[in-house]
Amino acid sequence: MDYTADRHSPEVLFLQGSILTPEQQLKECQQDRDAARDRAEELQRFLDGVQEYAFISLDPNTTIVRWSQGAQHLFGYKETDVLGQQGSLLFTPEDRAARADWQECETAKRTGSAEDERWHVRQDGTRFWASGVLTAHREGDRLQGFSKVLRDLTDRKLADDRLRASEEQLRLFSENVQDYALVPVDVRGFVSGWNTGAERTFGYSPEEIVGQPVSRFFLEEDVERGAPERDLQQSLVQGRNEEERWMVRKDGTRFWARWVTTPMYDNHHELRGFAKVLRDETGKKRAEEQLMASLQERDLLLREIHHRVKNNLNVIASLISLQAAQVPDESLQQMFSELQDRVRAVASLHKAIYQSPNIGRIPFGSYLESVLHDLVNFHQVGSERILVHVESEDVVLSVEQAFPLGLLVNELASNALKHAFAGRSGGSLTVTMRQVPATADTARPGQKHCEITVQDDGPGLANPDDFWQSRSMGLRIARLLTEQLEGTLALRDGAGTGISLQFPLAADGAMGGADC
Repeated sequence: MDYTADRHSPEVLFLQGSILTPEQQLKECQQDRDAARDRAEELQRFLDGVQEYAFISLDPNTTIVRWSQGAQHLFGYKETDVLGQQGSLLFTPEDRAARADWQECETAKRTGSAEDERWHVRQDGTRFWASGVLTAHREGDRLQGFSKVLRDLTDRKLADDRLRASEEQLRLFSENVQDYALVPVDVRGFVSGWNTGAERTFGYSPEEIVGQPVSRFFLEEDVERGAPERDLQQSLVQGRNEEERWMVRKDGTRFWARWVTTPMYDNHHELRGFAKVLRDETGKKRAEEQLMASLQERDLLLREIHHRVKNNLNVIASLISLQAAQVPDESLQQMFSELQDRVRAVASLHKAIYQSPNIGRIPFGSYLESVLHDLVNFHQVGSERILVHVESEDVVLSVEQAFPLGLLVNELASNALKHAFAGRSGGSLTVTMRQVPATADTARPGQKHCEITVQDDGPGLANPDDFWQSRSMGLRIARLLTEQLEGTLALRDGAGTGISLQFPLAADGAMGGADC
């Protein structure tokens, strides 16, 4: 029998094909399994390489069957710790008690997936906020299991919470500040916000005013002059703008307002609007006006008092003159004359007070010219014969210093007019007042010192050393007034007689043009 021929028979060929087909199928199936395993391993490597996300697989009973490296990084559990555990392990005790894990699975079964954000618990008990998606996997109608992807969003959650807390604090701050109107304005000049204080101040509700131009708060005449726009523009130029003016409420009444406008910029320094903080200061304005009116009335009253005192002193000086005329004794007449000088000097000071723009501060330079002119006339020394010079910086003295200084100058000038020009056909009397440096033993921090000098061009003192030994009333008065001024008297060297006084200027005094 020829078996070779039999191997090529149809029967043999069919039998060989039937044997080879299962072998080929087994080989192809193995190749498919290897390819699937490779893809699964590649996917697992990908999932394990993504540390920011947790990839978790669960069976239909929500038992954990796969646990990525990202899940281990996020929860702290190793894969061997959680495989076979229930997926509820990922939830907080309170969420498990509320059956949040069961509700999540039911939602995924019903809709295909369930997405939420919630707190989760790590192995060490700490919590983190995560966004997660649970997806249900089906083959036909049969549930194959679930996959869950989570990402740690704790930093974002905490930042959002801080932002919300900050916004809530700002809202509460704005709503509870009732004494100030806090008004945000957009870049076009329209009101974009309104707090309780603003509603109380202007009378508008938020629904009535938000979106309206800020010019609605201004008086019509101020709007015509461009005050609202100028306010915003000045704040951009200067960084802030502060103003006071009359403004108008919803009911048309006016109130005096003080406010600050500040531009608001974002992180890119782009202008986002303006912040206006405003306060109703009508009561303060009225009080200031009443106080000013009261001060003006007081000022007028004091001026009238000083005027009347000056007139009365002049009457007294005239009575002294009449009395002196009745006394035959020349020494008594001299005493009356000196007393009259002093009374007239005080009268001139009262005149300077009520003529001063500020009743509490006397421009002493003009007073010197006035009192010396009166002295020359009183002593009947012709002004064409005696030249009187006053050289004074712009000195303003308090009343407390002006009175003793005026009396002292009167004493020194009177003495010069009586003694320096006797038997002479002419001469000069000079009074100077200037800044001088403080001496080391009298200087106080920030205190100014001044010097006033009365100088004549007469023959001078016969014996200057005996001058301070004199027991005359004039010198005694001069010394008492010098002590009152906390100053020092000194004789000046040179021709004629010169006596100078140095004294510290009181805190409310000033010398123009000099840092005295």
